[in-house]
Amino acid sequence: MQKAITRLFITSMLMLISAITLVASTFAWVGINSTSKWENFEVDLEVVEELEEYGIEVSLTGKEGTFTSHIDQDELKRVILKNYGYSSDYLDTLTLVEIRNLFNEITLDQASVIPDYNTELSRFFDINSQPTKHYIKFDLYISAYKTDIPSEIPESDFYLDAYLKGDLFTGTKQDFGLTHEFEYPSNFVNPALNGIQGGTKVRTDLIVDSASAVRCAFEKFNVVEKYHPERYNTGQVPEDLIIYQGGTQYPTYNPATGVYSFGGCLSDELNVGIFDYNIKTMGTRKTVPDGVKNRGDIEYISTNLNQIVSSNKAKEKIRIDQMMKMTVLFWFEGYDADCFGVVDRSPVRLNIKFVANKENN
Repeated sequence: MQKAITRLFITSMLMLISAITLVASTFAWVGINSTSKWENFEVDLEVVEELEEYGIEVSLTGKEGTFTSHIDQDELKRVILKNYGYSSDYLDTLTLVEIRNLFNEITLDQASVIPDYNTELSRFFDINSQPTKHYIKFDLYISAYKTDIPSEIPESDFYLDAYLKGDLFTGTKQDFGLTHEFEYPSNFVNPALNGIQGGTKVRTDLIVDSASAVRCAFEKFNVVEKYHPERYNTGQVPEDLIIYQGGTQYPTYNPATGVYSFGGCLSDELNVGIFDYNIKTMGTRKTVPDGVKNRGDIEYISTNLNQIVSSNKAKEKIRIDQMMKMTVLFWFEGYDADCFGVVDRSPVRLNIKFVANKENN
């Protein structure tokens, strides 16, 4: 028998204002230059429907007394600043105003990353192949929430299911110029809606969407007893990893808006960015590594319920007395034109909306 539970909506708004430049690296090209600033960053996790019986609650620390339906954005900024590289001792000396000002002044290194099941996702490198923490990162501890379960139903029968719903990425449209026209190979078959087909020429004056240049990853760790974050030690690796990409896997052109989206990390002969980069920098020609092409980032479909926690998976069964650590990471990545010049101090918004359902198994 299944028990439908009233939905709890949690919305996390990440406002990102950065400039993307043409950057080459071994694994991926991310164009965030040293003058980029994080500004207008807002995070608000709120209940938009009154809870009945069961739902979901989150915490930034996993400690008792911290689980809530609302995450304070200033506390989240502290967490992100710490992950960025500032020490806790230093951050503890700052006022809220100083925290906000410091957050608005942080910059991001030019970085590359190849997250997959065989590589530690948090291992980001700058353009000089040095480790960097300069990317968006924070932990959420997620748990089931009970208000009133009928006494005849054991609490242990309830496990949390959580879904992502609505738009995950909202980008900005911006002009980008290619050096020369690009023509897709005649044998290229594109299954995407509005997909650019073989033989099509891409003109030099483009409008691209910054959302196609972003990735959001969710690292999911094992389930532990609630209020005991110390059980997650630094040596633990994720039990599961989901990487969502903005845009589709394949290049598209929307004639109604005039906007191009160049998809995931396609092979060299299909890649507008590789083509343009190699024309501009003949002495340092680049190719797309097979590991990036085959990683399999997931297209996020806003009209779907995208399941992020499943009680049908043995390692994801979360009761009301348990919790799961979920690390959220957000970065720019790609080998196409929408990753090179598009986010010129224009925002990309990451909207994380969890819908919590609970099934009586």
